[in-house]
Amino acid sequence: MASLRHLLAVMLLALTLHVYAASLPHKRNACPSKPKCKSPLIRKEWRRLSKQEKKSYIDAVKCLQRLPSKSDSLLIPGARTRYDDFHAVHITHSHGLIEGTGGIHLVGHFLPWHRYFMIAYEKALREECGYKGAQPYWNWTLDSGPGKDVRDSPVFDPITGFGGNGKVGPSALNITASRPFIEGGTGGGCVVDGPFKDMKLNVGPGPIVTLNTRCLSRSINPTLANNFLSYDQNIKPLWNAKKYKEFAVLTEGDQKLGQAPIITFHGAGHYVAGGEAEDFISSNAEPLFYLHHTFVDALWLKWQNMDKSGKRFKEIGGPILPWTTTPEVTLNFPIDLGACGATINIRDVMNVQKGNRGGIGCYEYEW
Repeated sequence: MASLRHLLAVMLLALTLHVYAASLPHKRNACPSKPKCKSPLIRKEWRRLSKQEKKSYIDAVKCLQRLPSKSDSLLIPGARTRYDDFHAVHITHSHGLIEGTGGIHLVGHFLPWHRYFMIAYEKALREECGYKGAQPYWNWTLDSGPGKDVRDSPVFDPITGFGGNGKVGPSALNITASRPFIEGGTGGGCVVDGPFKDMKLNVGPGPIVTLNTRCLSRSINPTLANNFLSYDQNIKPLWNAKKYKEFAVLTEGDQKLGQAPIITFHGAGHYVAGGEAEDFISSNAEPLFYLHHTFVDALWLKWQNMDKSGKRFKEIGGPILPWTTTPEVTLNFPIDLGACGATINIRDVMNVQKGNRGGIGCYEYEW
């Protein structure tokens, strides 16, 4: 009898454990990952867009150059258009580099800030100007290297691109402390053809945010492109970076105290267009700025995805102030865009392919 009661007790315990186990999630769902964002935008390289898609994008950019500014006129008195708003945000967030008082360059938040900036610009194109596509990027490695001349790149096409060179002439030397003279430029003056030959800039160069209307200048630099924008020499080393800070230094330059910035592919991607783009404070006067920085973001996202554990979506570091080493940014560090976007934390843009807090970013890259 005792043996029978023991057997029944064991059977009852087994049944209870079975029912309890059935009520638990299956092992593969015990720690479910966040769902991917729905209907991600697909960001494509410029030459993979159709002629109509290219036209639609350029029309949207020109739309921003017509829409009235939303900037505070007391803070940004020179802004006249929505394009000026974005131009001014980069200016006001960049000029602290020279004095070492702040900014978005040679700091730990360089990559997440510019990721957020591209998201906001893309959002404005779509929501304010009716653009249906995603922000494209320019893979300049396809236009650089032995036997190539970056002036032949599709982005400089006067019909289906952003127009070509500026008028040949002497480039302005050291127009501001933020615009170094880069040898190898082939233009120097106002852009002479394409959709932006009559473009008017209202803020900049350098830290100027009062009204300063002028043309868009350009001085395309093939030598710089071939020296600093090749895949094997300048991009391939990224994939060996083990930590975020290592990746960031390879992208932008050394952040250590007392060391001057070097020309990496980030800087070269600006300098290759020359003219206004050479001024690191007001470089986004050049419409190609947004294609260049979208490609920089694409490289960062590719590096993040290379670690299958997902830890790179939570890895950040680097100094808060340029020319220092500490304190460092964290995932809770705030980044803002003035008149172009609300203040968020770095963690909000670390993974643009997942369901992020606040829903910031939902896109992928076509390679």
